[in-house]
Amino acid sequence: MSPLIENLLKIKATDHRKIQEEIQKNLEKLGYEVKLEKKIWAGREGKIDVFAQKDSFSVGLEVDHSQIRKKSIEKLN
Repeated sequence: MSPLIENLLKIKATDHRKIQEEIQKNLEKLGYEVKLEKKIWAGREGKIDVFAQKDSFSVGLEVDHSQIRKKSIEKLN
């Protein structure tokens, strides 16, 4: 399993904001630049809870009802 997924599965928080902060800390330890509540455009304008980028690889995560749901987004602004 990748270090990225392993770290996400270790999150214990249940509060929406605390989940975001734990994700942010974990991703930053792996060398990602992380933004919370990032505005995006992926067929519609909106916000994504956690956006992380390292080199040319990017990850968008949405925290929904205290669960982490990985989002596949082709283009992020």
